[in-house]
Amino acid sequence: MNTHNTQKITVLIAEDEDIILNNIAKKIEKISPEFLVCGKASSGKEALELMSQNPCDILITDIEMPGINGLELIKQVQKLYPSTRIVILSGYSNFEYARTAIRYGVVEYLLKPVSFPFLSELFAKLADEIRQEKYDRKREILSLALKGDLPDDMPPNMIPGSEVLLIHLTLGNPPSSYGTPPVKNCTALWEALDLTGFFRQFPKLEHLWVVDEAYPLQKFLLLHLEDSSYPADYFCLSLQKYLREHCDSLPFTGIIYPDAIPYSNL
Repeated sequence: MNTHNTQKITVLIAEDEDIILNNIAKKIEKISPEFLVCGKASSGKEALELMSQNPCDILITDIEMPGINGLELIKQVQKLYPSTRIVILSGYSNFEYARTAIRYGVVEYLLKPVSFPFLSELFAKLADEIRQEKYDRKREILSLALKGDLPDDMPPNMIPGSEVLLIHLTLGNPPSSYGTPPVKNCTALWEALDLTGFFRQFPKLEHLWVVDEAYPLQKFLLLHLEDSSYPADYFCLSLQKYLREHCDSLPFTGIIYPDAIPYSNL
């Protein structure tokens, strides 16, 4: 399950020669509509100001710039924005610059003039890495939120485009106000069902979370979808058939919310 939403990958270019700066920007935008040049800076100071307003996914920077040079810019960006990929742009090859750049975690050292095929190949590679990192981070945020461990400064509504189908599953008879004796060895019952394995067959499903209820024979199933138009009854009928085949004589009840819920409303 590795389908990802298509999101813009933002690029900031720091270069004090306007002709080169605009040429690089045009080449990047020509590679794919996925890339967005979100800022152009003629100095390291200006680049940091732009980054403070809108951190980018990729930074391309010249080395020789007035004021804060490229290496100092790289050092500060790595400290403040560690997830940003940094590419150095230089008019000449310098071993010391290259060695320092590697120490700062620069992903590539480009010599001017930059050829379009090489730039296109590099950005395709970076795009794959960035998409996967964003996807993993989104999954991590959702998992933390479901466990109640989400930091206060990262509310669920910061997760864009997340749609969740909610299913409440009960094995055995639902508990009554008088109390229902729990079935022994509940863990073995749930493990025998292998719900995670069952849901792998659905290509539209990004991830499944199984959340324990207070009553040991009840669980919430949260199905994270990328396509919110996917019908709930498709999952419901398949799950019903699966439970009938694997629960033997044990009764079960499944309640499914008919519409995908935005995660911020869950």
